[in-house]
Amino acid sequence: MKKIILNLLELLRTGSPEESEINELLYRLKSFYPDFPLQECLQLSEQKKYDLIETHISSFFKSDVLSEDISSIEGLKTRLYFLEIQHSILSQKLNLLEQQLWHFKQRYYQELNDYISRLLDLKWEVLALKKEKDKSFFDDFVAIDEERKTFKEFSRDKFNHQVINLSNEEENQLQTLYRAASKLCHPDLVIDEFKQEAEKWFIELSHAYQAKDLKRIQWIYDQLNQREVFFPKITETLSSKELILASIRKLEKRNVEIEKQINEIQMSSLYRTIISNHNIDGYFDGLKKHFIMEIEILEKELIQLRS
Repeated sequence: MKKIILNLLELLRTGSPEESEINELLYRLKSFYPDFPLQECLQLSEQKKYDLIETHISSFFKSDVLSEDISSIEGLKTRLYFLEIQHSILSQKLNLLEQQLWHFKQRYYQELNDYISRLLDLKWEVLALKKEKDKSFFDDFVAIDEERKTFKEFSRDKFNHQVINLSNEEENQLQTLYRAASKLCHPDLVIDEFKQEAEKWFIELSHAYQAKDLKRIQWIYDQLNQREVFFPKITETLSSKELILASIRKLEKRNVEIEKQINEIQMSSLYRTIISNHNIDGYFDGLKKHFIMEIEILEKELIQLRS
């Protein structure tokens, strides 16, 4: 049974599997596990939503429903393997959310940087003149001075480079390659001796993913897939029951932490702003009008203070 599950997961990760092959393995799973969500998975297979099929498999098998004795070495390794699957799914979801936030922030600064910078400059000048006449404005001036410096430094360093625009086909390829590469180098999934080096590769992979650099991600994936760079996974090396149990506890804890991060992002005001604005161009146009109005008010106030 484990072999069927492994074959199915490998097939789902090829990027363009045959629907008939997937469905055959799904029906075989259903024959062994009557409660397996077959119809949902068949619909997802038809829609080519392979990640969501993995999610169903992970959710179904993450509890101890496997027929193997969970206390055996093989049973523990199977449990660890499915925790790794769950970890991969959660990590990808987290990175997708972080990519959404990053691209929104980048557009925010690219679209509004000049307006915000001008607004902060005007506030700085107004408060500089006010504090000379009234010392009670000193704290306000210090605060705007710090905000002005932080904004200019942050917007310059973090979001001052272009993101590559991809076609829908290239976007799908980017997602497939990123998902496959991250499973081969994620530091949470490799043995301790290789974690530090794996983390360097994973960080580079994440940066390329944020920038939508398909060529770089393709190169990283090729290096990992062809084993030019290789990181042994926990499940491939452990034989001690105590070490496997320790790895299970560690990965369970890590998955809970990732779920918490996902929830925090989804509950954040920034994320709610992103998903609630279907007309993103209109959103930024509205902000520009608001900033222009504030700038005009401050420019008039500055003229009055100088006169």
